[in-house]
Amino acid sequence: MATVALVPANLTWLRVMAEVMQVILAQGPSKIVIEGYSLNMKNASSVIPLVELGGLMRFMMQIEGMTWYDPRATEIKKFATGKGGSPKEVVMMNVFKRWEYESKTNNIADAYVCAAMGLAQANRLQGITLDMMAIAGQMKATSN
Repeated sequence: MATVALVPANLTWLRVMAEVMQVILAQGPSKIVIEGYSLNMKNASSVIPLVELGGLMRFMMQIEGMTWYDPRATEIKKFATGKGGSPKEVVMMNVFKRWEYESKTNNIADAYVCAAMGLAQANRLQGITLDMMAIAGQMKATSN
């Protein structure tokens, strides 16, 4: 992918997007799950770059003809804990309890749940509840 060579060093978030796209293209996953937008405008200065990065990621995946899933934060929490309003720390605890994965941050725990949702949607995740299967099965694919 030529994008990486075209990214100036001072645009760190653009470099992150290009590197993630390189990994996606190299690995060729059958499912891509990317957390949908959850805009907490209390911290607008940190939200805006994330929205820009998310938009670029989705744009690049669309250009590449990829399909992905955009579960909302409440769906990710409900998949992990059974409740859509669970605090992020509870999600982290449930990730550890269910899958024995100790994440360093709550964002990594969310990403882990997104991966689990993709596996569940593809019927490749053992030991999940009927509610979890229903949540994964309701994810809508987005593509070009």
